[in-house]
Amino acid sequence: MKLDFDEIRKKIMNNKLLYCVDKYRKIVRSRAYDLLMLFHAFFRIGSMSFGSGLTMIPILQAELVEKRHWVKVEDLLNYYALCQGLPGIMMVNLSCFVGYQREKKLGSIVAALAVVMPSIIIITGIAALFTNYSKNPYVTHAMRAVSACVCALIFSATLTMFKRVIKDIFSFIVFAVVLALTLLYKPSPAIIIPVSLVVGVVYCKIYREMQGRWKQKLSKEMES
Repeated sequence: MKLDFDEIRKKIMNNKLLYCVDKYRKIVRSRAYDLLMLFHAFFRIGSMSFGSGLTMIPILQAELVEKRHWVKVEDLLNYYALCQGLPGIMMVNLSCFVGYQREKKLGSIVAALAVVMPSIIIITGIAALFTNYSKNPYVTHAMRAVSACVCALIFSATLTMFKRVIKDIFSFIVFAVVLALTLLYKPSPAIIIPVSLVVGVVYCKIYREMQGRWKQKLSKEMES
């Protein structure tokens, strides 16, 4: 039996082509699923947002850290601190960071759209009704209950950040000074955050230089 090498080569090429198409299709499906999960997570987060961005830290921790294990608590707090110093909506900025970490640029877009979509839907749907029924006693008491809930979430977020952030004497001193200035003079966060950033950078540079000198001195003593 004579072998037809041309026919065999065509079959191999066709099989490779089908294999590549199938593999590409699986990759596309996998990424589409990841983007869908990213959209679902931030849509849930956006639908539960009420009050300031600080109230979202317990929800973000429960959804992104404990449930999905996408980020660590330290990374989440670093994102939050960085977003506080950036212009724009804090939750949108934070969702862009997490989305980029998961799925790069497309993940940032999907996460940002997902986190603002519930607010757009709710505001569009109930804005007129709330304006008409804002003086209703049931609505008033409901808003008071939600406000009390927001205060509890802010307190919980403050405790979480305090335990994770205040790790040495320097961070405690910065915390105490900023707290005292805020209570006494109420300066703008646009001033406090950049100044704190500069202080942290200067302290890190001085600390590293002192640590390097101490290591050099210790090595010289050990050699002698």
